[in-house]
Amino acid sequence: MLNTMHCLQTALVPEATGAVNMTCDQLKDTAFDTHAGCYLKNGLCKLPPSDWIAIVEIVNFETLFQSWDAFKETVEAAAGCMEFYTFLLYGQL
Repeated sequence: MLNTMHCLQTALVPEATGAVNMTCDQLKDTAFDTHAGCYLKNGLCKLPPSDWIAIVEIVNFETLFQSWDAFKETVEAAAGCMEFYTFLLYGQL
């Protein structure tokens, strides 16, 4: 969790320091676009089912699908995990 949070924060350093000028909407889009990558990079797919349940309870299932940005990142993370699981199942045959 802490590594994911750090990844999300680090991804926005250029924007937060003013190195990149953007509107609020652009900043929101950029922030959302980092979520799936940070979650995947920090082991989302390796979590036990109990942690997945905890994430959904914390985030609230409806939140995952309430906006296009949230939906897109949810699908991207799910696709990344499917690739990971497919590799585990078939990559070693």
